Parts: sequence; C-alpha cells; structure tokens
Amino acid sequence: MGEVAIHVPARFYRSAPLDQRGHREITLELPVTGTALILCDVFGTGFDAGAARPEQAVLMSSWDIWEMQRTMMQDAVAPLTWAWRRAGLPVVYVENRYPNLAWEGSRFAAWWRDTTGFDVAEVVGLQGRQWEYSELVKPQPEDYVITKAQDDAFCDTSLDLLLRNLGVRHLVMVGFAAECCLLSTIQGAYQRGYETILVRDACLADEHHDTEASLALTNWAIRVVESSRGPSVLAADVIASLSPMESR
Repeated sequence: MGEVAIHVPARFYRSAPLDQRGHREITLELPVTGTALILCDVFGTGFDAGAARPEQAVLMSSWDIWEMQRTMMQDAVAPLTWAWRRAGLPVVYVENRYPNLAWEGSRFAAWWRDTTGFDVAEVVGLQGRQWEYSELVKPQPEDYVITKAQDDAFCDTSLDLLLRNLGVRHLVMVGFAAECCLLSTIQGAYQRGYETILVRDACLADEHHDTEASLALTNWAIRVVESSRGPSVLAADVIASLSPMESR
C-alpha cells in the first residue's frame, strides 16, 4: 500500500519562453508524513471575533491593511490551521523574538529605527517577545514554536533540525509580512532543499502608502514565489484536501 497523500489544486507562474508567460494550473501530491504547516509571525491581539482593536497594529503599517489581515486570519489562517491539526499533521510556528543580543550594535536594529521610528524597547516584551497571540490562532500544546531574531526563520534557529527530525520535506507556508519575513523564510527553505507551497490568500504584505490600493507588495511577493520558489494554493482547497484525513 502506497504512502497516503493529499491532492491540492495549485498554480505556478511560467516566466519563459516569452511567448508562454503566464500562470499554469497543476495538482500537487503532498505526502502526509512529510508535510508541515508553517505559520510565520501570525501573532497579535484583536483578531478574534468581537475583539477590540489593539492600540497598535502588530505588523501592518495602516489600519486598513490591518483590517484585511484580521479578515484573513479569521477566514483563512485559523480555519486552515485547525483543519491541519485535526488531520494530525505537524503545525510549526515561527515568531519574532528580539533579545538584547540581537540589537546591541546591530545594523538590523538601526535600520528598523530609521524606517519605522520604533526602538526595540517600545515593541517587544521583557523577554524580547513581540506581542501575544489571539485565541483563534494561538499555538496549542501539540504544536512546535521556533523563535527567530531575523526575518528568515532558518537563520540561527533550530527550524531545520526540527523539520528533519519530523521527516518533513514539504512546507505549506502562511503568514506575514509576505514581502519580508515570510518571503525570507521561503527563500531559506528553498536554499535548504525543501519544497515550499505558499497559501496565497493567507499572506499579506506590509503595504506602503502608494501600494495599499492595489496590494502591489503582496502580489509581487506571491509572484516571486510562484515564478521562482514554488507553487501557490488557496486555503479552502487545502482544507478540502484534508477532509478525508480528518475522518480517519
């Protein structure tokens, strides 16, 4: 009897030859024993239904984009995460945590202050943890949590070791910000030989004032992945593919 797999409609972007550029539809076959869900920086309060808006948007630079993020968390990220758990597959959180050693004298911290106006002491807790999780997406006891001090969750962390110990080679990726930490982590995975699949309706960029209307940064990040790093899928399609696993 062959290995159990889930089958998910997906797409990628073909960039060459020039007269054949465009999206191509495919069906992915993902082995259930070798696939994990990676949630990148999905922390932040205010995402639960009826919850009050926090004083400051965690990752997003405008409240309009934060509202999109809240809808995405409720309609895509949380349902996918719970379906993944019900299927008994590994869920891995990667989250920002900036201890003092990551900031003392670092160009990373200086540039962040220059571009955002924030000092680390203003946006992280005493242990360097950046905000808390909303109830609908908070890690459960059976999940794995990897802390990171850089955008790429593979940089100086145990993420690669964890995935190898779990026998995982396929990563279904969701989270924020699409053009920064999520894309950097997808790049880190790609460089280490993992097959990455982006859930394109479960990611959002920290859009700029002149990109919000068109979601240009989000669409750019999705296209970068689809054209050079791996296919993309929709959350509902992944959830549907997991249904037979949930009834086992």
